[in-house]
Amino acid sequence: MKYLLIMAFLVPRCYAGGVLPVNGARSYARGGCSVTESDIWSVSNNQAAIVFIKKPAVAFFYRNRFNVEGTANQNITAAIPYGIYAFGGSLSYYGNSDYHEQKIAFSMSAKPDKNFSFGLSGNYNSVFIKDYGSWGVVTVDGGMLAKLSPKVTAGFHVLNLLRGTLKNSSAQPLPVIYKCGIGYRPSTKLLVATEVKIIDGKSCVCSGIEYLPATNLSIMAGISTLQPQFSFGVGFTGKNYRIDVSSVIHQYLGVSHQVSLVFEIVKKTSK
Repeated sequence: MKYLLIMAFLVPRCYAGGVLPVNGARSYARGGCSVTESDIWSVSNNQAAIVFIKKPAVAFFYRNRFNVEGTANQNITAAIPYGIYAFGGSLSYYGNSDYHEQKIAFSMSAKPDKNFSFGLSGNYNSVFIKDYGSWGVVTVDGGMLAKLSPKVTAGFHVLNLLRGTLKNSSAQPLPVIYKCGIGYRPSTKLLVATEVKIIDGKSCVCSGIEYLPATNLSIMAGISTLQPQFSFGVGFTGKNYRIDVSSVIHQYLGVSHQVSLVFEIVKKTSK
């Protein structure tokens, strides 16, 4: 029964409900706020921000939705900064052998000014339904990022700019998702973020906070108004890695758990 209820929530919103518009446990811990943050998950969350990462990295993300089999998300992402440019790629998977969605993405970001950047992603989205076959479509995402001051960053991002529709399918066009947000860092230990999302004409406001009680430890919390959800999580940063764990509480469906691992690739220096 719970599986049917979840599918009733998610399947009509294929792409917004299956393959995620946001990746990384850190983003989910902050209520889904992600458009102003510069980390490896920017490959999915806002391509404009990839160029601000300092080292090549590879990352893994897993989300268990409401502890129900067949509704998990998995993602692997890689990113490489190169001067005023950065490049990234990701592979996302949602579902099981009977029904699944996949998204393959290749991203690029450029920084014409030290305080401004833009980025684009070319994607291939596909859906498979047992006994019915599979459908696919090429989509484009894009975004911008502006550092308004040392403490304030603004970001804007659009998923599915060209309103792609799954081929050989009578389904409606995949939703266009707009994200616009502000991130404020009053100190190196605190981040406060607010973001507005518009999905299929419905608006959603999310807010999140991240506090560092120690150099390598972060505590996060957030809230989202669309199907009201509360979230929290913790992150730990090591020498060349970061691990984040978070939980999202849905008022009707229960709890979803997320975990992500990021590994920075460091060149070995010859002695």
